[in-house]
Amino acid sequence: MDKAVAQKGAFLRAAETAEADPHGAFRSAAQGNGGTDGTAQALAFLLSCGFLEQSGGSLRAAEDVPPETLRLFAGFLDRFAPRIAFAPLADCPVHVCTAMPGPLPQGWQREALQPLLAQLACGGQGLERHRAVLGCLGELAERLSLIAQGPEDPLVLERQGEDDEDLPAGAFLQFSAAQEKELAGRVPALAAVWEDERIGWNRLSRRRMRVTSAFSDETALIPAFAVLLGEGRNAGIPQLPLGSALGSTLGAAVWTDRETAARRAVLELAERDAAGIWWHNRLGITPLPWAQVREFLPKICADWLSARARVTRFLYLPVDFSLHVIAAVSHGEDGKSGVIGVAGGLEAGAVLQSAIGELVQGEFALELAGRRSASGKEGGTVSALQSYAARDVRQDLRLEAATAAVVQDLEREFSWQEFEASLMAQKIRIWLADCSRAETGLACAKAVSPDLCSWLPRFGNPRLFTSPVRWGLRPLPAEEGKFSGRHYPF
Repeated sequence: MDKAVAQKGAFLRAAETAEADPHGAFRSAAQGNGGTDGTAQALAFLLSCGFLEQSGGSLRAAEDVPPETLRLFAGFLDRFAPRIAFAPLADCPVHVCTAMPGPLPQGWQREALQPLLAQLACGGQGLERHRAVLGCLGELAERLSLIAQGPEDPLVLERQGEDDEDLPAGAFLQFSAAQEKELAGRVPALAAVWEDERIGWNRLSRRRMRVTSAFSDETALIPAFAVLLGEGRNAGIPQLPLGSALGSTLGAAVWTDRETAARRAVLELAERDAAGIWWHNRLGITPLPWAQVREFLPKICADWLSARARVTRFLYLPVDFSLHVIAAVSHGEDGKSGVIGVAGGLEAGAVLQSAIGELVQGEFALELAGRRSASGKEGGTVSALQSYAARDVRQDLRLEAATAAVVQDLEREFSWQEFEASLMAQKIRIWLADCSRAETGLACAKAVSPDLCSWLPRFGNPRLFTSPVRWGLRPLPAEEGKFSGRHYPF
């Protein structure tokens, strides 16, 4: 993105101009680089991304982009000047874009980003360009919100008294007893808080975040390192040998309002629960019939999937709750170069399209990894995507062992109330942390649960082992040792 475009206020001025004076916006955009304050370039960029639409001699916000949403994201573009690029996907109806933050605003904790730069490479996808960009910018805003800002982080408080319940971090981090024993043997700071054959995580730091129950007004405290990225260094554990940071982006979401951000965060947590149980247990899932899937897809998308050389399958994952979770899996004719895209939600059509978007983004990431490897830029290092691509995904996911495709009730659209009630019926505990940063201008919620699983390689949650047996998909619980080499690479 050009520096002139990224100067303070150019995008917000462009958004306001398009709203107040569509004809003037069109004339300004037509100037191209001729503008002196960057507004013309900002208008042209918003038009190229699909945020604005040209109609005759005017520029207006796209039909499904509310003016307030355009203003919010325009402000984000002004503040963070992200570098945005679209993937060159020939004939693909799904748009994929990537983003990295540009120079950070004055006062931002720049040093906090250095160990986490790899996690700030964000992507977004959609059947319209502006949806891809919104998803990409939303993911970037989410990750910037989750990064710890050091000792003076306004989201963090110091635990002083004993009035508030102090939730045990170990229940949310979900390392097994065996994993904790290995960690304590390799990290002196963890060995120092070893007690009763487990790590006393809460003793590492008094830094806490306040969380609220997703189902009531109950509040509690939780160690900040169980929520924020990079907060572990304030507890003497900046990096762990069993993975990256203690916190993760799982169960986090941003939106223009806090309630919607919180709901999206909880939905993602439930989606990853189903995906994690399926992935680690290698459950042989019955595929969805293509004829049924096709009914829920735009014709251009269905035709593209049918015509391309890669084989694409859709799996309906078992789940305890009132939502649809679908995995899209694609591979070459030999079963290799496998990629997976998983999505969950209340309406099956939207879930299918999201799963395809995640799939296409994963395919592009695999292609990029191959190019970097071939160019020698990675120094001969093979990425996790490439390692998995060398396997036959049909055998790894037991796709050939699956029975004939079975029609699922994809017509069923769940309400939020049904979904919430299904969580409560299973006595699932979910806590919400408000991770909103004033700098992003967007609400950010992070949902955490001691009861739901994920696809992270952490094996301390009993659901990971008992759910497949309860569903009748395994005769006996799996052994933890079988899971250790199954890190989710997508």
